Amino acid sequence: MAEEVVRIVNVNPAPDTTAPVLSNGSPSGALSSGTTQATLSLTTDEPATCKYANTAGIALADMVSTISGVATTTHSSIVNGLVNSTSYNYYVRCQDINGNANLEDYLISFSVASAASSGSGGGSSAGGSGGGGGGGSSSGSSSSSSNNITVATSSIALVNTATTTETVVVKGVESADRVDDYADIKSLAGVAGIIVEAVSGNEAGEVYSRDGRVELDSTTLALYNKIVKQSKTELDQNTKYAVAYFIHFGTKTTKILGAGERAGVLNSYFSVYGKLPVSVDDWKDVIKIANGRWPSVKNEQAEKNTQEKLFKKIYVRTAQMTNANDNAAVSVITYGLRPANRNMNSEANAIKIFKGIFKYNPTSAVDWDIVRAIAYSGAKR
Repeated sequence: MAEEVVRIVNVNPAPDTTAPVLSNGSPSGALSSGTTQATLSLTTDEPATCKYANTAGIALADMVSTISGVATTTHSSIVNGLVNSTSYNYYVRCQDINGNANLEDYLISFSVASAASSGSGGGSSAGGSGGGGGGGSSSGSSSSSSNNITVATSSIALVNTATTTETVVVKGVESADRVDDYADIKSLAGVAGIIVEAVSGNEAGEVYSRDGRVELDSTTLALYNKIVKQSKTELDQNTKYAVAYFIHFGTKTTKILGAGERAGVLNSYFSVYGKLPVSVDDWKDVIKIANGRWPSVKNEQAEKNTQEKLFKKIYVRTAQMTNANDNAAVSVITYGLRPANRNMNSEANAIKIFKGIFKYNPTSAVDWDIVRAIAYSGAKR
């Protein structure tokens, strides 16, 4: 009888190369007026660690805000400082225990309702020009379709002060020197040019005169390091203090943006001017950009490049700079103007439009400036 031979074959399972699948994001919709904190939560189909950013397109390795630092399938983290009449976007990515990370964002989006008020409904709010041309303002929403790409025209928050009468929201304003008159202003949207100049100047002085160490946390330290590394020249200590202060604390009219978005404003400023702000006048333009207002110092070559390259590709025509909406689109892309009031539906639609035009997801600062232009400028094909 032949001797039986036993062979043992070890079959190794195929390596895991799939990133976690994210679902059940919360909260969503409108939270009740007066809500100041919320719990971000989601689930993954396998144990993972998760982080989030306030700006889309950030790689997980560069995200500094953690939802869950240990591998689990249920993830949650509390966010604070929420205010009424504001929309919030949190872009989440996760990584499993084998190192597979999400390459696209998972969006958790919600808003906090406005405080109840009596009387008739209000009109639209607007930002606009603290020093130059701008776009028109509209309420409601509409769209136009061309070549299967729909361009939104809703919730534009930019105004040309040369042709539009702005509403002064502070009573008793007498001159640009009366800073106390502007103590209640929390945004430069919808206010007259004299107020824009006074408030942006006051806040720029506050930032520029920062003469001392700023105690950054892990989030703002990472943002600070990323911003200052862009500079091609050695920054003096005062500029470093000012950048750290702006990112970490912000100013009265920029606090609503959050540290990540304030860093994004500095990134936009650097993209168009090739430097970080080093003077009071520079910081005034940073404050204006953060509030959706036109900067005083223009970069005509950058605007021309936007018109000839990006505007034509997006709208398949030449920009008419005498048209308020075309002007707004060019300015938003060139200078990175932030909208006064965000519309999550418009932004989500704008991201789809961007992907349809450029065939990739928005990632760079310019990409997101284009998304904002599509969402808010009102320009059409």
